[in-house]
Amino acid sequence: MNKRVFFIVLFAFQVIVSKAVEQDSTVNVSLSSFEMLKILNPWLNTSNPAALQFNKGILPRMINLYYGLEDGDFKKVQQGEQLNNYSFQSKSYLKIEDINLFGSFSYDKSYENNLDFSNTNNPYRETPYDMVDTIGGDTYDREFFYLKGSMSKPIGEFTSFGISFDFGIGVSVQESDPRPENKVLDISVSPGFIHSLSKFKFGLNFIYKYYNEEIEVDIVEDDATATIFRMLGPGVYTYHEAQSFNRLYKRNSFGGDGQISYKTKDLNTILGVKTVYFKETVQDGGKGGGASWNYIRNYAEFEGIDWNVYDILQIDKGLIIHDLNANFHLLTTRGTEIIENLEQVGDLDNEDWVFYSDEPKYQSQRIDASLAYRFIKLKTKALQNYTLEVKINYDSYKQEYHIPYQIESYDNALIGFKASKVFNIKNTMLSLSTGIDYKMSLDSKQNFEKINFIYDRILYPDFEMLTNNYYAPIVNFSYEQPLNKLFEKIFFDAKTKLLIGENGQSRIIANFSTGVIF
Repeated sequence: MNKRVFFIVLFAFQVIVSKAVEQDSTVNVSLSSFEMLKILNPWLNTSNPAALQFNKGILPRMINLYYGLEDGDFKKVQQGEQLNNYSFQSKSYLKIEDINLFGSFSYDKSYENNLDFSNTNNPYRETPYDMVDTIGGDTYDREFFYLKGSMSKPIGEFTSFGISFDFGIGVSVQESDPRPENKVLDISVSPGFIHSLSKFKFGLNFIYKYYNEEIEVDIVEDDATATIFRMLGPGVYTYHEAQSFNRLYKRNSFGGDGQISYKTKDLNTILGVKTVYFKETVQDGGKGGGASWNYIRNYAEFEGIDWNVYDILQIDKGLIIHDLNANFHLLTTRGTEIIENLEQVGDLDNEDWVFYSDEPKYQSQRIDASLAYRFIKLKTKALQNYTLEVKINYDSYKQEYHIPYQIESYDNALIGFKASKVFNIKNTMLSLSTGIDYKMSLDSKQNFEKINFIYDRILYPDFEMLTNNYYAPIVNFSYEQPLNKLFEKIFFDAKTKLLIGENGQSRIIANFSTGVIF
């Protein structure tokens, strides 16, 4: 069955079930209902799917069209100067007897224009083993489907069980030589439990993720070749010149997320620790006769541990909520090069790659710490009146490669403020929010033994962008109008953010959405 037909059938099934099940909400839903759910049920801010069991009062559903735009020169080199993203989306919360459900579907079509030197679907996926060419002004045409689902059910008087899954599949292609075709599969599944004991709750969920990206680079022009640079670390590479080239990334991730909460009449706090270990293999090769892979070479292995410690604290004073979120994130990685040589093996003198050794030569560390406070004034228990938010973020990154010795690091801080207000004019609801972010560089360093065109054309410009100070004004607007039949409301939503760097460059990030809520 054609993939598009399959996903359209899945989406139609989701809508039919949503309309067939009687809405169990005790309040009218609005565009802000999805945000209010995570305020009224802070367990939804964790990765534990059993958290759905604590949903009360609001069960919103939405179908919408989405358009996203990024445009400007304040960007990394392998980002497009302009990104146009078109999407058809739906998401819904349901309750069928004692089972709570959540589902979402998205079809995304995007065009990323005027990007340079990129051959992977996401060149900033935080892996050193990128693929780079020497051609600029490319366009990436992407088509992706995303499907998410989760459910929870009580399995006793004090315990609930939940399970969630995420499924993403898509393809991205370029239309000029060398023209990569990237086939991406991204899957995750997480079962979890939450046990209640007086004022305490204890949660634990397990996490498994699988990522697969197969890349086939072809040259259409007759008798032409292209040089593909296979990165090993910052400014370090090997290269391959041919009419075609193939690469395969496969990543498996395993981990868990543990939570403990304490709740009184006014106070609710959740402390969580999440850790995920991943291992990714990088294989290179070619395709014989357009069929199966041959001459497959194990190029590198990439592994890391991702730690996340977080705390959610809420003080509920009826129509006033104080919401405090603290987060500490530590990611450490190591890259190992696989030394193999193509040799004749066996009695028939067939050629194959022969393993000799592995050499761990790359490592990186990222620290991301944030603290955010929100003052939320409600009109009713499920409808916001106005909010005030202040946040601070610290980001530290360091990557190293040994022999030659290549190192770069930077430390940044960001502070932000945002205010929002909801206006009711007869049956119409208007929401307006405005704010500003300011990012400052605290420290930065590059120390490279080897300088080459990769450094000049990619590493140095990216480093300058990442360590450049900027400020970003934010303006968001939404409009909601009730409907008399079938759906509860129609809405229009617009969000804009303008990054203005101290280097004189700028970039606008905007998205627009319209649809129905029910």
